Amino acid sequence: QSFTYAGTLTITNGAKAQFRGFNLPSGTVELRNASADFTRCSIQGDVNATVATMADGTTPNRLSFTRCTLSATLMSSAAETFLADNKLSWVRVAGTGKMWMIGNLVDVGLVDGGEIVQAHGSSTLLAYNNLIRRTQSGNLYNDNFGIRAFSGAKLEAQNNVIFNMSLS
Repeated sequence: QSFTYAGTLTITNGAKAQFRGFNLPSGTVELRNASADFTRCSIQGDVNATVATMADGTTPNRLSFTRCTLSATLMSSAAETFLADNKLSWVRVAGTGKMWMIGNLVDVGLVDGGEIVQAHGSSTLLAYNNLIRRTQSGNLYNDNFGIRAFSGAKLEAQNNVIFNMSLS
């Protein structure tokens, strides 16, 4: 059963939420000190997961998306972030978070400059079998990369296809 909600969806205080068929046509999703799983959802706004551990200090803060469409940014410093078989626009893992990206389509449309999939801080990004592309042509700047690990971050990438991006 699906449902639609407009506005900011905030999940906090150790909550463990599951969403199936969720539609967020406008607004954002914020995950703070909580875990959430999204399956077959459509989110038009930004997703931001910012805290790496739960209040009890032992339960990991976890975020997952499976077969979803995220039309804006996804930023996560959650201890564990899982992305499988989604359509995404822009992704960043930061802090000490660990992110698995498996079989996703990252379709950025028209973006000039920047890195489309990013790893920051001391995070770890594991990217396998993803298609990262620009479907609209525009000015290609030298810093427009498909995947980038910044200083201190770890990246393991295998069997990804990066299309219509600058590779200098």
